Amino acid sequence: MDYPALIWIISPLHRRPQFCRKSKNQIGINVDWLNRYHLRKFFRSSFWVMPTAALLLAIVVARFLRWMDEFHSMRFLGLTPEGAKAVLSAFVSSMLTFVVVVASSLLLVVQMVSASLTPRIIAPAFEHPLIRLSLSVFIFAYTLSVAVLARITDQVPQFAVAITIICNIVSLILFMHFVGSLGMGLRPIQMMAASTKKGRTVIYDIYPRPYDANHAGEELHVARNLGMVRRELQYEGSSRVLLAFDSAGLVSLAQKHEAVIELVPMVGDPVAVGEPLFRMYGSDSIDPRQLRRMVALGPERTLEQDPRLAFRIILDIACKALSPAINDPTTAVLAIDQIHRLFRWVGGRQLLSGALKDSTGSVRLVFPTPSWEDFVWLGTAELRQYGADSIRVCQRMHAMFEHLIQNLPQARRSVLERHLRLLDQTVERKFCEPEDRERIRTGTLGRNGSSADA
Repeated sequence: MDYPALIWIISPLHRRPQFCRKSKNQIGINVDWLNRYHLRKFFRSSFWVMPTAALLLAIVVARFLRWMDEFHSMRFLGLTPEGAKAVLSAFVSSMLTFVVVVASSLLLVVQMVSASLTPRIIAPAFEHPLIRLSLSVFIFAYTLSVAVLARITDQVPQFAVAITIICNIVSLILFMHFVGSLGMGLRPIQMMAASTKKGRTVIYDIYPRPYDANHAGEELHVARNLGMVRRELQYEGSSRVLLAFDSAGLVSLAQKHEAVIELVPMVGDPVAVGEPLFRMYGSDSIDPRQLRRMVALGPERTLEQDPRLAFRIILDIACKALSPAINDPTTAVLAIDQIHRLFRWVGGRQLLSGALKDSTGSVRLVFPTPSWEDFVWLGTAELRQYGADSIRVCQRMHAMFEHLIQNLPQARRSVLERHLRLLDQTVERKFCEPEDRERIRTGTLGRNGSSADA
């Protein structure tokens, strides 16, 4: 066995330096971070890992059950070889059908729902743990049934057959639960609520500190008076999206070379060939290969370090619901409910300043971050545009702004008040009847801050 290669594969799990040949300018932390990131993403997004593990586990369990039968000579079921073969043959065919039906139905249903809502729900739908668990249990029961059936001769492994029957019964129950959960879970409100829940997780992860008025100035982006650019690193390769970056590793690298590193694109932004990826100030001795190993790029955005994506998914569903072809303002109002919750969570956190310092207090890393105004523009501009003709949508947005102005910190209110004025101007322009305008401005919220009649 190639032991260095084995250590190279498993080292990211233990956060150890790679066992590989390095040049004198390379350090292990760069390679380790990117490998750990891709490894986490692989196990989180790969659809076949759990079912494959279930298949292998079923083979091991089948051998263990056969040993149990031989060692303990269990005979409590009293099945004949013909009866056991008939039962297991029926289970084998049914489990194979379950696997095929579930996989094909899942592909069809997710594609249809993504066409009616937004394509950005495809990846989260396939990452749902219930889908992987169901397929894994079905494959486990199928493989175990085949393995036990192949071992039936004149003697019936009673204990193995009993466990196999139990596994198949559990699979039948799980199949019923899976069908109901899948049908209800792909409704617009469920998909938006799931995106909101994930958005809250990433918001609290990216912005761990509650808002503090005494440190409000820290949210201001650091001045870009960093001196002359010593070197600019342009992106090479096919166009991608910036998914995440190793902030701690970049700070450590900049401190080591007495430099300041600027990450040009924001997480979630596309990066095209020839566009600047990094700028270096104070020193140009940093190896570009080290910098490239500290950013992760991919074909589409993820929620790992991008809280704006949660807004984007919900907004896509709302904008499609407000299109003339669909004309579903109720779904748009439900989307505003979820955006309202995201605003409350983001508005109550201390946003990033866009600059990180080392242990000596020197700025070492500069990167773009969304401001509070960026979040408000993202969450309301398109809704105000596409929902301008809907009394219910305008009423819900007006009530949302008023609720946020009353409940968020003082520093957040000026932006909200400006967007409320924009909404009022839109209402004045679109609705000629004074009664309609008055109804929009006097819309009420439920006790939990959501719309009362949506």
